[in-house]
Amino acid sequence: MAGDRTFYRVQSHQSFTHYDEGVGFAPQGHYYMDYDHWVTKDRIEAHLNWKARPLEPSPFISVFDNLDAKRRATMLKDVRHTGVFVAEIHVSSPELESLDVGYDNDKTLPVLTTMDETGVCTSAFFSTDDARRYLAVDHRVSQLSEWFTLSSIPHNMIVSKSFV
Repeated sequence: MAGDRTFYRVQSHQSFTHYDEGVGFAPQGHYYMDYDHWVTKDRIEAHLNWKARPLEPSPFISVFDNLDAKRRATMLKDVRHTGVFVAEIHVSSPELESLDVGYDNDKTLPVLTTMDETGVCTSAFFSTDDARRYLAVDHRVSQLSEWFTLSSIPHNMIVSKSFV
């Protein structure tokens, strides 16, 4: 078991990630295939590229592991995004697991997972650092404080929101 973690999510009315007070955060894209088909270098880099408009929406939610999120929120406000806020997300007792990815399951990506009370995985988090290391994601399109969430971030993980 890994120690508790805190992440920060920047959200605005213009964000592609959906937010609902009673549900939490959900990605725009949902994939029903195995992870090895969509946790790839190309899909992660497309998610990180704000100018990219892939045919399939991103299944990832970006979060930060430090307050770089506040700088991102200020930047969004400066480019006229509305309803900008930073959500503090508490991940209690995540499990460190390995996710087999790559088209031939030839790569293993470390992920932090959370389970609901029935034992179903609710979220899986992996770092940009690991995406660079294991999937060769280009360092020029990513920053080390950014993490990715697979699936959703349930509302009970969100401990506070501060509007910018």
